[in-house]
Amino acid sequence: MSEERFERMENMLAQLIQMVAETNKTVKNTEDRMDRMEQRMDRMEQRMDRMEQSFEAEREQNQLRHRELLKESRNLIFEVDHLRNQSAKHDAEIYKLKQPQS
Repeated sequence: MSEERFERMENMLAQLIQMVAETNKTVKNTEDRMDRMEQRMDRMEQRMDRMEQSFEAEREQNQLRHRELLKESRNLIFEVDHLRNQSAKHDAEIYKLKQPQS
């Protein structure tokens, strides 16, 4: 093999080694970034899970409050109807008492 050809092959081999090293460096950087992104996504998922649990608990509390308010509302309606009936009865009795006795 000629000296010139051998030198060209050495240069090409050195260039190939340098290209592989740059590619490996790029792959390593990409892997590191992906690892960081995965960690961030894991933390984000954990926060989302906590938020979902919090929203679920709040939703359940709101349902309980809603039921209680409906119950109170029904009781108030019943009480108002009762008071209205009592008031009408008292008005009728007052009216009778005001009538002249014959």
